[in-house]
Amino acid sequence: MLQGDTGPLAVSDTTVTQAVLEAARENAVRYRDRSALADSGQELGYGHLAEVVPAAAGGLLRHGVRAGDVGAIHLAGVCDLALAVHAVTAAGAVPAPLPAGAAPAELAAMLNETGARFLLTGGEIAERSLAAAERSYVRQVFAFGDVPGATPFGRLVEAGTGGPPPV
Repeated sequence: MLQGDTGPLAVSDTTVTQAVLEAARENAVRYRDRSALADSGQELGYGHLAEVVPAAAGGLLRHGVRAGDVGAIHLAGVCDLALAVHAVTAAGAVPAPLPAGAAPAELAAMLNETGARFLLTGGEIAERSLAAAERSYVRQVFAFGDVPGATPFGRLVEAGTGGPPPV
């Protein structure tokens, strides 16, 4: 409630991720796969965003992520970051974005402080992420791109399109 408001607190049943996905679906119909986000090396279209997030969320669930788990996100690109944050949220987990420029020791401390059980990383910062994960409670690492020792994000998407996740 905002300062000065005296009425009851209104809580929405809609999460930010649900609102973003609904807007992406609507814009995909209207604009096809026009860019929703862009960074220096990548573009993310509305249709792709609306399709990939729920599939990746299903993949996270198939890989054992449970509601309330904390998922650390250590990514430099805005497109991958958006996919990761919304996929983690759609899976019922709690995203914990980490600063892209942090050193492995600092990252490890943040991973432990947040209680992160899994990590999404990729690109040029993945090496630091993996070094930090080795000194934390992180049990699974998912990565955008080819990162040795990590499950590719694409595999999450594939796993999430194979029907409902196990309960």
